[in-house]
Amino acid sequence: MMPHERRAVLDATLAATREMRMAAESGDWQVLARFEANRRDLVDRLFSEQHPESEYDVLVDALTEIREQDAVVLAALETARSALGHALHALEHGRHGADLYLQTAEGHGDAR
Repeated sequence: MMPHERRAVLDATLAATREMRMAAESGDWQVLARFEANRRDLVDRLFSEQHPESEYDVLVDALTEIREQDAVVLAALETARSALGHALHALEHGRHGADLYLQTAEGHGDAR
């Protein structure tokens, strides 16, 4: 890959990473997944060959930004996962309450 091609792939990788962060912050998980798949392909392309030493500083800066952006994405995912866990717990609790009510209404359960 020529230097300008590597730079274009690197720029596209950074753009996909930023889009992933914005999607995570807005809770748009389908968009996040689409950009993550795209970024994975770009990263594979980017590192499919050895880079000249003269490009190392640019790569380090880009990888640092990617790591920082990914930390934001992971935090948003963890928050969403936790909220989903709480919602599932509340749903299960409500289902159990409804089952008890129906059993009591039918005379099959005890009214505690």
